[in-house]
Amino acid sequence: MENLKELIDKNTIVVFDIETTGLRNDIITSEFDYIIEVGAVKIVRGKTTEKFSSFVSCPEKLAEYIVTLTGITNEDLNDASTVDKVLKDFYEFCKGCILVAHNLPFDYRFICYYGERHGIYFNNQKLDTIALAKEILNGKVENYKLSTLANYFKINFTHHRALYDAETTAKILLELAKLCY
Repeated sequence: MENLKELIDKNTIVVFDIETTGLRNDIITSEFDYIIEVGAVKIVRGKTTEKFSSFVSCPEKLAEYIVTLTGITNEDLNDASTVDKVLKDFYEFCKGCILVAHNLPFDYRFICYYGERHGIYFNNQKLDTIALAKEILNGKVENYKLSTLANYFKINFTHHRALYDAETTAKILLELAKLCY
């Protein structure tokens, strides 16, 4: 991927992550867990320029394992905006930008599903840092988990919070771009 650095230098990139109440995101059956947090960073010419972070209200009580995993509590979501409001704001934040996520299909499926239910249609160009890492690192790491790549590039981070994961993914993206000469 020799054009990654050029792509980053010439475009505005939004690296995003979501936290959810579970892993269900089946388009065929329309069985989806709820989005409870959206986090993103905007990169212009290789530099972070803006951040987006929002909790999303949830119509059901969070399972204890989700609270333990994410640190997000039911109280955090009490005064949070609805998914349609958060996704409208997120759509405006990333309008005209290339969307990047780690394991993009998972996060993108959620934002598209909930977005489309409220008349919001994400059609941005997209990149997945897992696919990029597989191509660029080509077996130099044991797996392509976010934590593994962060360790490889010596990036410290707190896992399972949307903004922190987005910031870490953005740093990984920029490190991968450095290897594309």
